[in-house]
Amino acid sequence: MKKKKSDGCSYSALSVWAEDFIFAGTSAALLLVVCLFQNYWYLSFLALLPFFYRISKSSLWGALRVGMLFGITYFLNAEINSLMMQPARAVFDILAGIALCSILGGAINWTGRHWGANPLFISLIWVGFQFAVGRLTGGNTLFGNIEITLPFFHTLSTLFGFIIVSLIIVLANTLLLLAVEKAFELERKRKHVISGGEKSWGFSQYRYFPTDTISLLPEGRAPPIIVLL
Repeated sequence: MKKKKSDGCSYSALSVWAEDFIFAGTSAALLLVVCLFQNYWYLSFLALLPFFYRISKSSLWGALRVGMLFGITYFLNAEINSLMMQPARAVFDILAGIALCSILGGAINWTGRHWGANPLFISLIWVGFQFAVGRLTGGNTLFGNIEITLPFFHTLSTLFGFIIVSLIIVLANTLLLLAVEKAFELERKRKHVISGGEKSWGFSQYRYFPTDTISLLPEGRAPPIIVLL
C-alpha cells in the first residue's frame, strides 16, 4: 500500500512539473520567436500570458519552479550558439538567467499574494529583472529588436531607453491577462445562471401533467382495458 501511495505522489509531482513546463515553455518559445523573427513582433504582447497565469495560480515554491523552467527553456536556446564559441561565458549567462527568472517568478507571486495582481507592480518587477539580465548577460532584452521594428518604440527607446519599452510590453501582457480572466469569470457566472434556470424549468415541466391525458386513464387502480375485436 505504501508503494502505491508513493507512486501516486511521484506521478502527481511529475504532472505538476509537466504543466509548469508547458506554461513556462510556451512563453519562452514565443519570446524566442520574437527575437529570431522581427516580423512577429506582435507576439511579444501575448508571449508572457501563460507564464504570468501559471505564476498567479501557483504557490511561492511553485512560482520559483515555473520561473526556473522559463529560464532554462529560454536561455538554453538563446545561448546555444555561444556555447560553441565561448562556453564559459555562455554557461555563466545561462545559470545567471535561470537564477534571475526563478527570482522573477517568486517576486511576482509574492507581490500578488500581498498586494493583489497589480499590473503596474508586475511591470516594475520585470523592469528590475530586465535591468539585472542586461547587466549580467550583456544586454539580452528578451524581446529582440522590437524597438527597431516599430517607429513608436524606436522613439521611446531613443528618449528613455529600452526599459520603458519593456515596461509597456509587460503592462500590456498583464492587462490582457486580467481582461481574459475577467471574461472567463463572467462567462462562468452566465453559464451557472443559465444552467440553474434550465434545472428549475425542467423540474417544473416534469411535474406538469396535461388534464386531457389524465382524463384518458380509466381509474388509478384499474387494470388496462383490453378491447376484443
